[in-house]
Amino acid sequence: MKKVLITGGSGLIGLELCKQLIEKKFKVICMDLPEQLEKNKNLFKKVKKNKNLKILNGSIFEKSLLNKVISDVDAVFHLAAMLGVKRTEDNKLKCLEVNVKGTENILEACVSGNIKHIIFASSSEVYGEPSHNPINEKTDTQGKTVYGISKLAGEEYVKAYCQIYKKLNYTIVRFFNTYGENQVSQFFLAKIVRNIMSGSDPIIYGDGQQVRSFCHVEDTCRALIEIVKNKKSYNKIFNIGNSNEKYTLNEVAKIAIKTLKKNNLKIKNLPFTKSDRTVNREIFKRFCDVSLAKKTFNFQPKISIEEGIKRISKNLNFHNDW
Repeated sequence: MKKVLITGGSGLIGLELCKQLIEKKFKVICMDLPEQLEKNKNLFKKVKKNKNLKILNGSIFEKSLLNKVISDVDAVFHLAAMLGVKRTEDNKLKCLEVNVKGTENILEACVSGNIKHIIFASSSEVYGEPSHNPINEKTDTQGKTVYGISKLAGEEYVKAYCQIYKKLNYTIVRFFNTYGENQVSQFFLAKIVRNIMSGSDPIIYGDGQQVRSFCHVEDTCRALIEIVKNKKSYNKIFNIGNSNEKYTLNEVAKIAIKTLKKNNLKIKNLPFTKSDRTVNREIFKRFCDVSLAKKTFNFQPKISIEEGIKRISKNLNFHNDW
């Protein structure tokens, strides 16, 4: 039975990954900041009493704790990060500290603990505004935001350590618009569903023609489990998203209105000046090619955007902040 550590374990992906790993009979240490674990304590109720789960208050800046914990696991999912376009742009140095220095701390502990496998959570943000779509793993990287830049730096750190320390293997996972229940409400689909369920017109900034591919967190985590089980994933980069669910933001809002049977509502397109986003940071067209993940471990997303929207609407446990 494999034992794994998840950093950022109470986030959207961390929670679902924790649940799926336990179902697959892994032993799991779920680590996050005390305030994050407290905020999400109700979400752990279904799995908290499982003997294979340990919930741990801790920071990726507590080096002695990391060394102790990581020495006792087989693999590490490093999900902990500072997120959010406005939040990271307003706190650039903090973003770089958490996402780069924090990653270095994890890598140092992995080396000290003779860990064989680190799975690093990166992002489609590393591609910036791509010159072509769909994007595969060989597409040029060109971070357009400090968050994207921090993830690129994290990727390079991971690859560098694995070059130097041959026993350590990496898998870098670039997530494309993961969404799901219990997501922070600033994210697009969470915000749209919340607005519609409250009877408010969904708001989209810009003309709504921005194109994205959306992947439900359950599908994302099924991919992560295949990665940790499969040595074929070693020392590779994978796009993880749903290339079948490619829509403009306006189309997503229309699907949500129809799915939730709120046909009296209409989309409100507002200028970027009224949002927490800026036009010079916006990505206008970006969607994924996941052929490599399909070829390597038969990754095939199953959950349609309609089904995902229904699930969010039945579980309106939104967090208004980080």
